[in-house]
Amino acid sequence: MKKIWISICLLLIIIGAIFFIVLGNNSKKEININDIGEKLDTSNQDILIPPKYDVKSVYLHNDDFVSTWVEIIMSNRVEINIYTSDDLKNESSKYINKEKINNTNIKEYKTDSGKREYIFKQDKLIYLYKFSPSEKENINHYLKTNLD
Repeated sequence: MKKIWISICLLLIIIGAIFFIVLGNNSKKEININDIGEKLDTSNQDILIPPKYDVKSVYLHNDDFVSTWVEIIMSNRVEINIYTSDDLKNESSKYINKEKINNTNIKEYKTDSGKREYIFKQDKLIYLYKFSPSEKENINHYLKTNLD
């Protein structure tokens, strides 16, 4: 009898894992850049996307297990991720600096590949900007003119 219960439990775990994997594959969906505010439930808030770069694609990530977030892939290998949750942790990059632009605290990180990352909060959204060091001046200029 005990072996039957163990077998049933293992079967349920395997079915649950398969179900989780299948749902996880459907969590990334391409959306229109104009729909970001609506998808993140912040339609009355401006989204900080530098117009200097061409937007190549925009993806909505939503797997019902973590907060919804948006990934924006732009020209010049600039990427912006926008989160609705404060629990963003950056453990894969090295912390470099914290600076204040206007009234916003920005944490700067460096990846193993040499890219820079800025993490900051603007109203209800958390931004993660990823860019090459050669784009730092352009990103800083944009943020200085557009952050509150």
